[in-house]
Amino acid sequence: MGCNGVEAAATARVDLGIEFFSSFLAADANIGGKTDKNNQLVVVILHNGNETMAQKLALLMRQVQNIRGFPLRVVLTNDPTLTNFNNFTPAGIFLSQPRPDDLEQVIAWGRQHHRLVLSPFPGDVERGILGGISVREVVLPKVNMTALQEWKVSLKPFFLRIARRYDHE
Repeated sequence: MGCNGVEAAATARVDLGIEFFSSFLAADANIGGKTDKNNQLVVVILHNGNETMAQKLALLMRQVQNIRGFPLRVVLTNDPTLTNFNNFTPAGIFLSQPRPDDLEQVIAWGRQHHRLVLSPFPGDVERGILGGISVREVVLPKVNMTALQEWKVSLKPFFLRIARRYDHE
């Protein structure tokens, strides 16, 4: 059975989003301070039950190998509380599926830990997620400027110049 148009569009957004995720991480001015005890950047693919898709995205992320000289370690979870990571704080989170029931919990985690959380799904940046994608004539990164300030994450100026900005008033 093939994908319908909505599923195909969502899959395309997720594929684009995972490509931008490494750019977001590389643009984090403080990424060097977000490594684990082995000096690795741990990134989380947060899924909502579709582990097969999350594994596919993890394979794509692992092709990156390192970001700004730091080796990358990719882990999967479906736990929006991220309690599995009590010994260290991941450098960033990528949402591989929509999180309608617990998006606020994921937003609160990102804000509390000053970490990038990227969602490729429409409306999530406007709901408070720090980063996403803007799909128009040209695909660009999209940044929630209010979340960026509140979460105390610092992105490099060149990245902010090319990104579409969402300012929550």
